[in-house]
This record gives sequence, C-alpha cells and structure tokens, in this order.
Amino acid sequence: MRLAFRVLSILLDYPSKEFKELAMNIEDVASAVEAENPKVARLLRRFVGSIKVDNVEELFVSLFELPANCSLYVHEYLLKGKEDELGRFLLELKGRYKLRGYDMDTRRELPDYIPVILEFMSLAPEEDLRLFAKRYLAPVLPRLEKCLSSRGGREYLLLVEALKELIDSIVR
Repeated sequence: MRLAFRVLSILLDYPSKEFKELAMNIEDVASAVEAENPKVARLLRRFVGSIKVDNVEELFVSLFELPANCSLYVHEYLLKGKEDELGRFLLELKGRYKLRGYDMDTRRELPDYIPVILEFMSLAPEEDLRLFAKRYLAPVLPRLEKCLSSRGGREYLLLVEALKELIDSIVR
C-alpha cells in the first residue's frame, strides 16, 4: 500500500522528470504494486496507457490549474464556505506532519495538497493511515471525481479510482 501511495503522489503531482521516469517504467512499478493491490496496479497501467507522456503537462494544467479547475487541495472541498478556518486547518495538518518527523517544504506546496498527503502516507506510521484516509481523503475523493467527470478528465479519474480503492481498504 505504501508504494501505491508514493506512486499516486508522483502521478497526481505536476508532471515532472520523476513522473516521466515512472511512466516509462510502469510495468515494473505496477508489478511491484500488484503485490499490495492488483486492482490499483491495473488502474496505474491504464492511466499511463491512456495519456501521452510527452503532452501530459497540457492535460494536467487544463484540469487542475486553469480557472474553473478541479482542485488538488483538500481545503477546497472540506472548507467550502468556511474559508476563515483555512489557517487553522493548514496548521493542524502541518503539525501532524511535524509530529511524525515529516518535514515538508511549505514554499513549494500547501500541506493539504493531495500529492503531499499521499507522500506522507507512504511514510507514515500505521495509526496515521486511517486518520488521514478518513479525515482528509475519503470526503474529498467523490467531489474530485465529480469535478473530473464534468471536465473530461477521464485519464485522471483512473488515479482517483485507484486512490479510492486504497482508502476504502483502510477505512473498512
């Protein structure tokens, strides 16, 4: 499961060199994930097979960065109408990371960026997995899925489905 969280962290982040390397080695990566969760491994293969790795930045920007986009920030879904709670929410999350020795670069991203949460979950102690799955991801994924469906993000829906599979296995 931890490897799957790390892989999803890379694939849901802005496409980088690491993203492209992972995509080029998807068979090896998916084979390793298969031992954790065969369904997630199949979804990872389908995602990489459905995108054009050389043009994936364009797709990412159109879905996640342009106005009227689908957000990869948890607060966009959990705090709608309660934006005055954002500071406290982000401090709480950053505090949870710090408690476990996870030192994130807040100059790069906010603590509630889904790829950051997934990276933490790939390293976190068991007791944190259930908390993070229930509190920060489970309530957000159906809304992200709906947003991607309405904007034609079928490729990224495969990653959300993989993430839902992992979260469901933890929350059950």
